[in-house]
Amino acid sequence: PNLVCKFGEKRAESAFMSSSLIRCNVPNLMPGQAAVELSFDGSTFVTGPYFLALDAIEVDSISPSRGPVVGSAIVTLIGGGFEASESLACVFGDSAEHVQAQVITSTSIVCAAPRQAGASRVHVALSVHGLRSDVPMSYEFVEPAIAMSAEPSMGGLLGGTPVTVHGQGFMAAEGDAALECMFGNASSVARV
Repeated sequence: PNLVCKFGEKRAESAFMSSSLIRCNVPNLMPGQAAVELSFDGSTFVTGPYFLALDAIEVDSISPSRGPVVGSAIVTLIGGGFEASESLACVFGDSAEHVQAQVITSTSIVCAAPRQAGASRVHVALSVHGLRSDVPMSYEFVEPAIAMSAEPSMGGLLGGTPVTVHGQGFMAAEGDAALECMFGNASSVARV
């Protein structure tokens, strides 16, 4: 038979697999829906289902690239091709859990990192209409920092006393972010 598969007006490479299965390789398409058509004689076509062609999604950066294992850190992905969709989701690692993503602009989306069982570095993926698109970025889940003691434990009201905090899980801030020590409602820049 002269098997032909078309997406809209574009012919596609196709293969007869069985009486109930034909495999068609999707050609280069413009974003949007295209009717899938089949012909067994090369000239008479039968219209089948519609295929939704999506714009390519690019991710150039992820910020922050780490957050607590308890989850809920707001993660921003910067890139291109983002369109608002209820099906747009972030996937952290091999988790089956998809976290709803919110499009801020066509180049920026945000999502909340999920809870993780323990510290680990995972790959980040985007899912649109159930199609998973791996992002060349990773996210590190870290144990929360714990402050155990401060030396000295007192100082003057006017501030300026250097205080050393002892504990575990302290990490340097990323990029332009500053680490802070909180003294009641007042904050002070910290160094690790």
